[in-house]
Amino acid sequence: MVFTVRTKTLVLEWDESTEWPGLQVECRGSLPLGRVLEFQAATRRNEPEEMRDLLRDFGNEVLVAWNAAAESGEDFPATGDGLLALPDSALALNIVTRWGEAIQGVAAPLGQPSRAPSTLAARSTTRETLS
Repeated sequence: MVFTVRTKTLVLEWDESTEWPGLQVECRGSLPLGRVLEFQAATRRNEPEEMRDLLRDFGNEVLVAWNAAAESGEDFPATGDGLLALPDSALALNIVTRWGEAIQGVAAPLGQPSRAPSTLAARSTTRETLS
């Protein structure tokens, strides 16, 4: 018998108790362990050029979709360049942090989950919704 390893998709949601209420970010929840360790090591070193590359790689390899838009209404693409273009650097770093906590199974203390319907809810067959 063969065991099929399935990939996961995570939906990260920020509720009213956060700085970014209503934000939803769909991410790959399964990456090779070696790549996860590379992300963690780069984060610990905290060198600006390496962090820029890390954020770009994260956006290109992990982000699937999000509902992030500029004040003008223009959507930010769910890519590395879109992540780097966010006008709030704390938000970009929070997305990466929340993803890291989610793949390690750490529950983020964000208060009560949002009761709003998820606009990203139908995009994956295997998923965990974190709020």
